[in-house]
Amino acid sequence: MANESLKLEPIGKKYNDEKGGGSTQSPGDDDYDPHLHRNLEHPTSNTETIIHLLKGSLGTGILAMPEAFKNAGLLTGFVFTIIIGFICTYCLHVLVNAQYILCKRLKIPMLTYPESMKIALETGPPGLRGFARMSPLLVDVFLVLYQLGICCVYVLFVAVNVQSVCNELFKVDLDLKIYMLTLLIPFVLINSIRNLKLLAPFSILANIITFASFAVVLYYIFQDLPPIGELPQFAGLYTFPLFFGTTLFA
Repeated sequence: MANESLKLEPIGKKYNDEKGGGSTQSPGDDDYDPHLHRNLEHPTSNTETIIHLLKGSLGTGILAMPEAFKNAGLLTGFVFTIIIGFICTYCLHVLVNAQYILCKRLKIPMLTYPESMKIALETGPPGLRGFARMSPLLVDVFLVLYQLGICCVYVLFVAVNVQSVCNELFKVDLDLKIYMLTLLIPFVLINSIRNLKLLAPFSILANIITFASFAVVLYYIFQDLPPIGELPQFAGLYTFPLFFGTTLFA
């Protein structure tokens, strides 16, 4: 198991005191479970956590997968989708597992991603310890850019669909920017709720709408499908990066 193979050096008592942890030198380190010492103000249940996980994982990117397969080819897309999914899942497992081990070593309930990166470098190979000080800022920058990109895609996706519906129903021809500006108000209100337990009902409603929408879309997709043998199995390398980026987003 990775828990046994990953060896980390203690980084000292000062950090433990700052984060509310115990001494890293006590003989009962192996008995400390960070999960049992987490004191959250509004903890979510397992069901609510799964609901949020589904809401965060399933979204508009799935509807872009046909375009991704077009850029890679049917066979290439099928194989590399499995490979990319496996690599992403494995990397997430390594990240969470390393974070758990760091919490256990330091005897503190939890660490943020920037803190985990910094401590992992401080206790890692000597050649990487010089990057520990700048690593939290680097992690924050990547997280902000990633979330900003996702939010831009979602705002654009919702605005385009609302524009299509309104133009058809009300026979208007408003600019897309007006719809994006109008949607800003409900988006800001929803994102102002930081309590995940309060957001659970919204995630449930969103998941129901998402799965219902997927069912409708798939119903029309599977109408009059062309024979698989007529579809290109491989595509050029020039369009493969588009497949890679779309698959990661999905």
